[in-house]
Amino acid sequence: MNKYREKLFIVFLVLVLGLLLLVRFNYRNIPLERDEGEYAYAGSLLLHAHYPYQDAYNMKFPGSYLMYALMMKIGGENIESIRLGICAILLITALGLIGVSYMLTQNKGASVLAGVLFVALTNTMGGEGLMANAEHFVNLFMVLGVFFLLFFLKHKSSLIYLFISGVLLGSSLVMKQYGYAFCLFALLTLLVNLFGQTWLRIIKSLSVFLSALILPVAMLLAWVVYHRLWYKFLFLTIRYAFAYLGLDRGNVGKSVSQIFLSAIPIAVVVVIALAILLLSLRERKARFLLVWILFSILALSTGYYFRVHYFILAYPALAVISAYAYNRMVFKNYGGIGKAGIAIALILFFAVQKEEQFPANSTDVLKNHYRYSLFADMPVVARHIDSLIPESDRLSLFSNEPELLFYSRHIAASGYIYNYPLFELQPYAREMTEEYIQQVSSNPSRLFVYHTGALQLQNQSTYRFFETWWKRYSQNFSLIGVYYATSETGGAFLSKEQLERNDDWKNAVRVEFWMRK
Repeated sequence: MNKYREKLFIVFLVLVLGLLLLVRFNYRNIPLERDEGEYAYAGSLLLHAHYPYQDAYNMKFPGSYLMYALMMKIGGENIESIRLGICAILLITALGLIGVSYMLTQNKGASVLAGVLFVALTNTMGGEGLMANAEHFVNLFMVLGVFFLLFFLKHKSSLIYLFISGVLLGSSLVMKQYGYAFCLFALLTLLVNLFGQTWLRIIKSLSVFLSALILPVAMLLAWVVYHRLWYKFLFLTIRYAFAYLGLDRGNVGKSVSQIFLSAIPIAVVVVIALAILLLSLRERKARFLLVWILFSILALSTGYYFRVHYFILAYPALAVISAYAYNRMVFKNYGGIGKAGIAIALILFFAVQKEEQFPANSTDVLKNHYRYSLFADMPVVARHIDSLIPESDRLSLFSNEPELLFYSRHIAASGYIYNYPLFELQPYAREMTEEYIQQVSSNPSRLFVYHTGALQLQNQSTYRFFETWWKRYSQNFSLIGVYYATSETGGAFLSKEQLERNDDWKNAVRVEFWMRK
């Protein structure tokens, strides 16, 4: 009877997993948000023999750009390829978590549960897991790396599995710098498990693992040197990145509450699982999982920004902890209660979040989450840009919306595809602003696009410097139209003639189109 219930439980979980993937499929055409626009633009540059750190400046390592380029190489340079690519990546990550959980629990139901809960946690707009964030790529390589590490440790297998683990974990670092925490976690796990073995075994294992860990980073550096991106790469990913740390303190409570409210039934399951884990710390596996979640917290808290999508980095550990907790309940003869509670939580998740999981219009969900952002309107704005200048023109752009560049298929006149760095309280702000001005001023294109959205003026000195330049430079242009936010979730175009009769746009988030006289 128990085996029959377990099989029924697994069938239920597989059906839920299929439903969760179907939900993501229904979001396959929603417009890109800001970070996705950056990755898509940089990925598109790579496909056309242009490069980040040359035509797109950012402090992130380029792994996410390469993954976007891969997805678009397979499916075409469009939104659907990106969305379906992320769906496939999440499924592979979920399968990796099933493998990790099975090695820890030897329980098939618990293992499948880990994969299902992971996908459920990423399936909310409130938690921003529905978006194609870089954290998904970090998780992919980290989870697969942990799987091969545990396989090596469990079966005392060939060092080739340890080498594969190191390459995968090193690749998680290349995806985004936050992967460093998981490299440290894996190294600590290996050291603990090598304790008491012969010195020869310890030296061989560490040599293989560390060389494999370094390999993806070494390949990245070789790629940077080969394409002569070295100076800008070092400046952006090291000097500026360190200056960026701690510029602003995020509200961790606000982010956690937003994630909790976006998936209350699943969050309750996770909280109970964490309680069971803390009560089971006499077990070696429980201590391993506790260390995993602690290093996940280290990863997401680096820089103290605590943005909502950073918490995606903790979802794999939380999913495996939930699998472990369920297995403990089975071991204590509370498996029936565990199955019932999990089933109820998953059903309630779909019921409570039905407007998000089964929306009449998935783009409306995006609009309601990112109010006044105009993310959903950017494809329309991009088409307008295309009607004003030829595709061969570089686009002079002052904005924090790089998705405009991806949609319009224009290369930016300046590598500063975000204006955030220009006005931050960091020591390179003036230097960056001067470089932006020099790059834009030397661009012969007739069009300048000025976007006021998401403008953050921490550094008033560099903004005054920029404003002085813009007032002088804009005298060479005429304002020929505006696209402005008419509400929290939508916008409208105003022609040059309409601008004179309507002042509402002056206090709204807007995109201004300036044409050279």
